[in-house]
Amino acid sequence: MAANKLSPFNSQNTFLRGKMLADYFLFPHVGRMDDIWASYYVQAKGFRVVYNKATVYQRRNVHDLVRDMKQEFIGYENNLQIVQNLPEDPESILAYLPGRSVWAFELYRRHFQHA
Repeated sequence: MAANKLSPFNSQNTFLRGKMLADYFLFPHVGRMDDIWASYYVQAKGFRVVYNKATVYQRRNVHDLVRDMKQEFIGYENNLQIVQNLPEDPESILAYLPGRSVWAFELYRRHFQHA
C-alpha cells in the first residue's frame, strides 16, 4: 500500500465493522493523535475507509487553540514518518507510542486472542 493511501479519520460519528475492533484502538497518551493514529493503523492492516456526510450534528465545546496545538505537536513531529512506515509494517506504530500506550494496546488486544 502506498503511503498516500492512508487517510485520517476521527472517532466521532464513525461506523466500524465488527472485525475491525480487534485492531481499532484509541491510543492514549498521544495528545490529539489518539484516533488519527488508530485510523492510520487499521488502514495499514488492510481495512478501507468510506467517507460520507455526518449522520448527526455535533455542537462543539469551546477549545483552547494553544492547548490543542500543544496536544497535536506529537503528530506534527511524527505523522509523515508514520504514514510512510505503516504500509510496510503496521506494527511499526509501536515505535511512536509511549510505553504506557503500548502497554494499554497490548492489554486491549488480549481480549481478542480467543475470539
